[in-house]
Amino acid sequence: MKSAVGQHIAYVNDNIYPTTAHSFLEEAEFFLEDDFHRAVYEGIQTGLSYYIFTAATVFARAG
Repeated sequence: MKSAVGQHIAYVNDNIYPTTAHSFLEEAEFFLEDDFHRAVYEGIQTGLSYYIFTAATVFARAG
């Protein structure tokens, strides 16, 4: 999981916008708290928004 999150952050950082482990965690928290975005993730797979938030939290703490 740590490798996958790190690769995702590197991809976003290189191709979309500057990001860090902390900003990824903040984004994951927003997606979890925002009803629209949570519904999008939960529509893909039940529990996905919580999984992404937990993965982002663990990755940021491992820093």
